[in-house]
Amino acid sequence: MQISKLTCPHCQSPYPLWRLLIRCRSHVCPRCKSKLAFTIESAQRLGATGGLIGALILLPIILICGPIIIRSWVFWLFLVVFSYIAGGVIRAFVCRFAPYEQVRASAKRWQLFTNVSPRHRQFLLLGFSVLLAYMILALFARYWPILIWLVVGMSPVVMVAGILSSIAGWHWLFGERGILRRGGSDDAD
Repeated sequence: MQISKLTCPHCQSPYPLWRLLIRCRSHVCPRCKSKLAFTIESAQRLGATGGLIGALILLPIILICGPIIIRSWVFWLFLVVFSYIAGGVIRAFVCRFAPYEQVRASAKRWQLFTNVSPRHRQFLLLGFSVLLAYMILALFARYWPILIWLVVGMSPVVMVAGILSSIAGWHWLFGERGILRRGGSDDAD
């Protein structure tokens, strides 16, 4: 029984799971020796799934042990080892291979958030940029007291941008052509 759903697009032979855990860079089919790569849609789906799984695991750890756990080296060692192993296993379930040359050609035409409408793309970029600006202001607010008023004054803007980017994020992940939606993905099963 094969655990991984990864197969070579040329010869349809299954790709071994252990190679996903050992190899980081290039993938070569063990049977026909063709060079393989993950599609952009697969990489997006891997990032979204890995981020959700990581958040679901780290949130209870931080809530139970407190934020002080982030300063310990044991936490970071666990995080690195878990991320490496989980990344290989998640790749086996959510990614698909394509010929390397085809992936390289499509990567040259790559754009950010291609699976959402232009309006939702603007909402996502607005949400990310406002959140980044708010985090930078909040980081430096304790050194310059005038920035505290900017942080407080920006709170309604951050809330509106957060709501708009949450709506766009829903479409990005689960919408008609969402990353985590099976029907609109690169599955050709």
